[in-house]
Amino acid sequence: DQSAGLAYVMTNIENDLIRVNLADGTSTLLIDNVFNKTNSAKDMVYSEETGIIYVVGGQKFRQQLIAIDAKSGDKVVISSSSF
Repeated sequence: DQSAGLAYVMTNIENDLIRVNLADGTSTLLIDNVFNKTNSAKDMVYSEETGIIYVVGGQKFRQQLIAIDAKSGDKVVISSSSF
């Protein structure tokens, strides 16, 4: 988020979403374990226009698309597929 001087980072193993203040380097845990421990995040995109972070992840046969409010950390599953 360039206008707010923030970056959002997803940790590899724990799937935690972290907010980093680019001015001073402080970090804040936004969400602990976005996906359960058996799934992993594959990619994320931040919409500065809406303040929503979209995260996609899962396993080979089960995928989810999750929307996360960057301010509150509230999340909702937008799509889930199994095949």
